[in-house]
Amino acid sequence: HLLKAVGNEISKRQSGPRIFLGSVEDVESVYEGRFAGDAYKARDYLYSFDFLLVDDFQRIRRNAVLQQEMILIFNHFYDHKKQMVFSCADKLASYDFLDPTLKSRLEWGLIVNLKQPDLDIRLHFIQAQCKAKRIGLSKEQILALAQRFQDFRYLQGILIKIFAFKELLKRDIDERDFEHI
Repeated sequence: HLLKAVGNEISKRQSGPRIFLGSVEDVESVYEGRFAGDAYKARDYLYSFDFLLVDDFQRIRRNAVLQQEMILIFNHFYDHKKQMVFSCADKLASYDFLDPTLKSRLEWGLIVNLKQPDLDIRLHFIQAQCKAKRIGLSKEQILALAQRFQDFRYLQGILIKIFAFKELLKRDIDERDFEHI
């Protein structure tokens, strides 16, 4: 979701930028599928973009050839002052499988590590979702959710279940139903 938000912001602020937004698998499919292994055509295709946004970068582990290609792509984007954003599941420093040159290139940029949202942020998120979906949870229920679930995706799933319960049964959730959900 973060890379989509970055891509959306770029689109809002600039007219007509070409943005490549995809996962490592999408980059692989450009090479292997779209251009049937023709690295030059695949590279030229990726060079044509103004922005390169690649998600799940940790998955490059299983493709040493793609790591070499990413060095060339990185160099091209860097030399032409084009923007790149890579996201991955862990800290870049922990990726001992990366080609040293690629790792070095990635370390040239701004590295941001996102932390799990703290209790206050989770509380605000739950309150906003409840307001938007008109879910009537008590302060105690909101606090219980925020304390129990640190992962936003899981928390979002719980709120969807609560919303579906409310919509299907056309009534507010009592404490027993809340605990069951």
